[in-house]
This record gives sequence, structure tokens and C-alpha cells, in this order.
Amino acid sequence: MRSVEQGSLMVRSIILTTITLLVLIGFSPPAHANWSLNDDNRRAFLEYYAPIILKRGNEDEQRAGRDWLTNYDFDRDFSFADNKREWLQTQDYVNAAASGQSNPRFEAWQIRPTLYASLIEYMDGGTKNLVLLYQVYNAINDSVAEPFAIHDYERIEIHIRNVSTSRQPGSGEQVNFAVMTQHSRSVRKFNGDPDMNFYTTSTGKHLLVWQAQWSEKLFGPHGHELRFVEDTASRIFYEMTRDFNAEAEIVNSSGDKNVHYIFVPESSATAVSAFNANKLTYLNASSLASRRDTGDDVRWSQVKRITYELQDMADIIPTSWRFANFSPHWTGLEIQRVQITEPVEIPREGTISTGVKIFNTGARDVDNGPLEENYLGRTWFWGVYEIRPGCSDPCVGAQLEFRDRSFNSTDIDSRGRTRTSANGVPGAAGNYWVQHDYFVHSGVRVSQEGEEDGFWLTQGWHLASNGGFDGRWVQLFDDRPEDDFVVPLSVSLTYPAPICRESGRFTARARGGQPPYTFTWKLGGSIAQVNTGVTSSTYNAFANIGSSVELRDGTGAVTTRFFTFNPSCGGPGGGVLQ
Repeated sequence: MRSVEQGSLMVRSIILTTITLLVLIGFSPPAHANWSLNDDNRRAFLEYYAPIILKRGNEDEQRAGRDWLTNYDFDRDFSFADNKREWLQTQDYVNAAASGQSNPRFEAWQIRPTLYASLIEYMDGGTKNLVLLYQVYNAINDSVAEPFAIHDYERIEIHIRNVSTSRQPGSGEQVNFAVMTQHSRSVRKFNGDPDMNFYTTSTGKHLLVWQAQWSEKLFGPHGHELRFVEDTASRIFYEMTRDFNAEAEIVNSSGDKNVHYIFVPESSATAVSAFNANKLTYLNASSLASRRDTGDDVRWSQVKRITYELQDMADIIPTSWRFANFSPHWTGLEIQRVQITEPVEIPREGTISTGVKIFNTGARDVDNGPLEENYLGRTWFWGVYEIRPGCSDPCVGAQLEFRDRSFNSTDIDSRGRTRTSANGVPGAAGNYWVQHDYFVHSGVRVSQEGEEDGFWLTQGWHLASNGGFDGRWVQLFDDRPEDDFVVPLSVSLTYPAPICRESGRFTARARGGQPPYTFTWKLGGSIAQVNTGVTSSTYNAFANIGSSVELRDGTGAVTTRFFTFNPSCGGPGGGVLQ
């Protein structure tokens, strides 16, 4: 992209001259029929190209399970703000699972390794193209300067060209290039590059990706960063059958790197079978924890193979809307203004109506760790990252320059448009993003910092009538709550310490079941207090009157505890009624 001041007049002049000449000679562009995929097709493409992740771990010193992939609500408390604190307890989770004894707290966890995905579908002339986005979610990330940041955002992006009218993956479309996150760098490889390899079967074409461990490592890959795998799938399987050391050769790094985990898309039965991958549950968690240090060599037979599922970025993005229940997840320290042009559904919340809306993009952390921005604050979400040769880590300056010039609409793309001339909203320049803004990269590197080869999708590109679809804001995958291991619903009741009073405070806590919970306190059969959407509730019970607390969960299951407060003037009291 070039600045408007330097190039726009010249480009516009060329465009107008060309159009005038074409009209004079009677030329008219060919008409192309727009056509769309349906949701089943879109899910099929995301599943067909879902990557296989070879991961190194750092799980010695009582950190078993810390390098598992997971999901935003693995602890099922509908709050993202305590994810880091909870994830630091994976060793306790593994120990509890290994004990074989009931542990309501950890039994309620649903690790469910997940990649959050979305699909962008657009027509370019008469060609159907796709951008497949996969976000690899990890609950914590370490850093030397500011240890233990909450959430880690690593993404894989695959550009598909020439989708056929059969609407099925594997029917002649071409992978053009892929991009993945190496910290703030966006590393690109074109299809056919020997450094870009797939595991290809009749049901899938899975990009091979290596991921570093959660922790810092000086002078080497670290902090969950992603790398292209230089080894072919056939070489990996050759070494697996001979049970060699589990290693992968990766780009931009010397020497082979250890592999302690393989994460395989559960939707690919062929890949699951080939890698002998298993679904992670509380019952088998201990056997699927690596417990290996970064430098530990293991044989391929010792590598833990785990399936992951696909869920939607659209499950997470709307939760940061300022007028939704954002506070359990996000703070107002960072905001993003977005003009919503089509209403957006929020899971369990409602609908974001049209208009310019404020999203709180800073991650809330109960332990006040380093601030991390969610998807809307990431350059790749809008396509305004920069592919740059010889970029030194962390590339922050160039990334911000390209993002800011795009946001301010002061650059023209390779087709002579600025962001706002493409989206048709002049007032958005420097003020807010428009919901369906997206810059499509060509994959070609530009030597000039702050510039990028590609084009903005134009106003209305996402409409079915134009053959488009913007999956960043749409849910494609079922949340599948039936797959959760559900601990039976129960309620614990903490009663007051010995007091000689007419009333005492009781606290009820939900265990198991499915949120949201509703607590109904009754005094002598009459409703005295109701609390909804919480995991615990307190109530002041009067002395010597039969009382009860009813707990109802999101599935309609109900359990009730009956109790009576008996004053104690010096005698024993206080504790928990199980």
C-alpha cells in the first residue's frame, strides 16, 4: 500500500483513463454469477484444512498438563478473568484425576482442547476464494519481563483460491499460502515451498505446525509461538513406525525440536486413527499429561496424542461489547469502536444492534497480570498485519504503522482504494472500524515498511447476493454441551460460627450440574430470597425456623437442602454441611 499523498492522484488518473478507453472501444467486463457456500460447506472446509499441531512441552517441576490446548471456559464458571489462576493448577487437576476419587471442583472442568475458527468467503471476479482463520487458545503465557500473561493468541491463516462449484473441499481448489504467528511476526509460506507441509488424506489436508512450550526460553522458540514444519508427513510417519526420537525440523531455527504432544482435529477420522489420538477427559487426564521438560527427548511412542475440536471466534468476540456482561472477562482499559452493520447474536446474552458500538478489548485478570488485547485488538482480525522480509522480533513498529495507516485510511491498496473508499463509510477514517472491514493479502512481500500488497474487500462483499460470508461474526459450530462430562448437581451449605443471636448467615455453593444457577431460599415454606446467575449465595436465616435452599441449574435439574439455625451461646458450631 502507498500513502494517499504519494500515489492516489496518479492511480486515480490511470484508472479513469483506462475506463474511458474501454468505454470508447465498446468493451464491457464479462458478467460473473455470484454463488455461495452453505454452512455445512463452510464447516467442511474448516475441518478439511484444520492443522495438526506438534507441540513441545515444559511440564516438569509439578506442571503436568500445562501445555494442553484448552478453551476459554474450561473451568465452567463463565468468567475468563481467572483462567490464568485456574490453569496454574493443572498439576492438581492431574493428581485429582489420577487418585480415582471424586473431586467436584476438578470434575467440573472441561478442558476440551479447542481451536477457535472462522471462514471468510468472497468473490474476486468470477473466482470463489476463502480465508480460513484458526486461533490456537492457551490459557497462560510466560514472558521474561512480565511473567504469566493471561490468554495467548496464536493464529494460523490459510488462503484458498478457486473453490469449485461442487462446494466441497478437495475438489480442485488450491492452497495459495499460509501465515502463522511467531510472536508479533506474521510468517508466510506459499504452497509448494518445501518448508510448508501437509498431512493429506482422502478426507483432509492438514497443515503441519510446530508449537513451542508455554514458558520462556532464551535464544530459542518459546511462549506458544508457531512454526512451519519442514519435515514431510511421510518422514514423520517413517520415524514414528521405527520409534525414533520425537523431533521436528522447523523454519527459522537450527536443529530439530522436541515433540511431546500431537493435537489432531477430531473431525478427521483418518488423522485421528493414523496418529492414534484420544479425547482428553477427567478420567484419562493423568495418562495424557506429558510431564516432560523442554529438553527431554522422548520416543514417538511416548508422545501424547490428543484430539481437539473447532469452535467459533464468534463465541468470544461479542462478549466484549460494553453493554453485554463483559466484566467477568474484559476491562475498559483498551477499547475498540466498531460500526455494526448487521445485528450480532451473543451466546446467552442477546443481540448487538446496528450502529457504532464500543468493545472493551483488554483482558481482565484477577491477578492483575500484563494487559492482553482480545481478537478485535489484533491486527490479523482486520487483515492489517504486515508480511515483512528480514523482520527482527518483535516487529512492533512496522505492524503498528501498517495498522494505523489502514485505520486512518491514509493508504491506497493495490487496486487504488483506501479502507473507507472500499467500505463506503468516509466517517470511519481514524474513528472506528466497520464490521466487515477486511484486507486480503496477496502474499507478496513488499520491501517498504508500512506497505502491503493486497486489497480491501468492498462494501457488501459479505452478502450472499455477492457470494460472500464473514464468519468472524457468525456461529457455525454447535457448542455441544452434551459432550461435557457433567458432575451431578449438588449444593454445599456453610453455616455460621457459634453465635448467640436471633439469626445466622448461611452460604450455599453450587457443585456440578450446568450453569447458570438459581438459588431459592425459603423460610418456613415461603420464598424469602432468590439469586440467579451466581455460583454461591448467602442468606440470613432466623433462629429455630425450618428453612431450605433450592438450587436449580441451567438444565432444569434441582436439588434442595433443608436446615434450621439453632443459636449457640458458647457451644460448638460452624462448619460445612456437605
